[in-house]
Amino acid sequence: MNLGGFYGVIREVDLCFVKITENLTNPKNLLAAVLLVRSHAAYRAACATAMGTQLPETFVLLRSCLEYAGYGLHLNINPLLGETWLKRHDDAAALRAMRKAFQAGEVEKSISTTDTELARVYKELYERTIDFGGHPNLRGVLSNIMWNEAENKRELQQIYLHANETTVLHALKTTA
Repeated sequence: MNLGGFYGVIREVDLCFVKITENLTNPKNLLAAVLLVRSHAAYRAACATAMGTQLPETFVLLRSCLEYAGYGLHLNINPLLGETWLKRHDDAAALRAMRKAFQAGEVEKSISTTDTELARVYKELYERTIDFGGHPNLRGVLSNIMWNEAENKRELQQIYLHANETTVLHALKTTA
């Protein structure tokens, strides 16, 4: 399996994060900056799980990476939502307000106002992360299970580390 191309792209993305965070001085929106750093941390964790062939876990982390970045941009475009985000745990009404303000569709609208193509890619990747492990569902759960049946024996095996080239390349491509 030739992973050099994917590894190179993954490394370049990480270096972009590094360059941005090294030059993150006096950010206009502190919450957006914090979420950018969290996005980078989630990305690095996703890189580690992808290269370690822990595929559903990779997609959970990639979803977090996208959400941190999406929330950061949403807050940057709508700075008044910072208070809504910070007050999430104040009471039930604050929690409802935060959930409404940060629904996936609302975040996507903010991304779309910046760049419609970026919004399209964000939505595609977000849905892919959900499909392959970001939420418990058919693809994310059953693609990691082997069911063996013999005459008097049924055996369920969880695949923790994948060796299937197609699924590993899919996770690496998504991470890249």
